[in-house]
Amino acid sequence: MKITAIDTCILAVPTPRPMALQYPRHQLVVAEISTDEGIKGLGYSLVFGGFGGESVHAYLETRLKPALLGEDPLFIERLWEKMFRADMGIKKQGVAGYALSALDIGLWDIAGKSAQLPLCKLWGAVRDRVPAYGSGGWSKYSIDDLVGEAEKYAAMGCRYYKMKIHHPDPRENRRRVEAVRKALGEKLRMMVDVNQRLDVLGNQRQAAALEDFDLVWYEEPVLADDIAACAEVAASIKIPVATGENNYTRYEFRELIERKAARYLMPDVCRAGGFSETLKIGHLAAAHQVAVTPHLIHELSIHVVGALPHRRAARPRHRARARRAREIPQPLELSDQRRAEGAGAERTAQVARPGLRMLDQRMPSPGRTAIFIGGETAPRSVRRFHESY
Repeated sequence: MKITAIDTCILAVPTPRPMALQYPRHQLVVAEISTDEGIKGLGYSLVFGGFGGESVHAYLETRLKPALLGEDPLFIERLWEKMFRADMGIKKQGVAGYALSALDIGLWDIAGKSAQLPLCKLWGAVRDRVPAYGSGGWSKYSIDDLVGEAEKYAAMGCRYYKMKIHHPDPRENRRRVEAVRKALGEKLRMMVDVNQRLDVLGNQRQAAALEDFDLVWYEEPVLADDIAACAEVAASIKIPVATGENNYTRYEFRELIERKAARYLMPDVCRAGGFSETLKIGHLAAAHQVAVTPHLIHELSIHVVGALPHRRAARPRHRARARRAREIPQPLELSDQRRAEGAGAERTAQVARPGLRMLDQRMPSPGRTAIFIGGETAPRSVRRFHESY
């Protein structure tokens, strides 16, 4: 089998309220990999916040795409190394990391379709059910928005809710967390996310103000670049630290583990290096008794979580409306602890469908598609939503 063509585009994905209060849109950088045997692989990277997709697309087109044309797509590890070493003067982070990840995901889509297996089984599945948590709680939400979102997740059967703590006053962040806790009671356990906004001292003060809520974790306390500071926070607060969504490759995650900077690692499959590297990160974490809870991209991350022995949860989030939603197939209705059967290739564009319920996800059935975005209807959907402005 040989790669004959790679077609790419950028999708604009407007977000629904209340998330639109914080981020009006996201971008998807999409790559469709064609082969001489007719099998096509679809990969993409989510560019959160809708800025920078053009740079990712340009790097993918000019530097990584030429490295794959004419190659056997089933030599995935060899091709990953070829892409990783294509520009030795550029670290595979940021723009380069997103681009590499999209192509790696597409290669694995081909492998899964070729084997007629969902990827979690191709990798040696551990489970057919994946626990999930509800995520949102952005800083621009009112208290009513926070409580309403948490109640919605609870009504869907979710047992965990994560919210942001972005206010400069630790007392205000406590007030917001307390409002959700009071409204939901014991229905949900909670996590909080700092999103890299504080220094070590600021995190120590903030965490101390939240200790009595029995939080599952305290996320991304400092700049992702400053692993030493993250380790200092982890050692000095009583809430377990989670981080990793803005870290890249097994090498950065190795440092996080060695420094004991987190009890929960959160690799993003669209940033960390695709499926290939996220699996390595997961196995590295398992060897050190560190839990893995992938960041975003639940329709991709579910396969990784399903194949890892030491995981925490997949992360659901309300996905956004596509520009021509009537052209998108109906989404799956997903509920808590549902078995891994029955997801089909026709659900290709669910990543951009409003109303998708994102609790525990089904894993795709054998012989249909390797990942949720695979299948023969996907390229047409992709082209329909090509960004035109």
